[in-house]
Amino acid sequence: HQAYVRHFVFRLGWLISGSRESYAYLADSVSHYYHAEALRKLLLEAGFGRVSFARLFWGAAAVHVAIK
Repeated sequence: HQAYVRHFVFRLGWLISGSRESYAYLADSVSHYYHAEALRKLLLEAGFGRVSFARLFWGAAAVHVAIK
């Protein structure tokens, strides 16, 4: 997923917005976020009983649903 963000999202964002710096920052900052499974584990440890997630954009993003 990092290659997807670093190459595809970066270039597409740069072309659409004309702001290379903004999308270079985005590509670099993605590595500091939790991966989907790590966030699921944190939510379970925080007391949520059921946690599921769906990966989007070849794993570059995920949507989590947590039920307490």
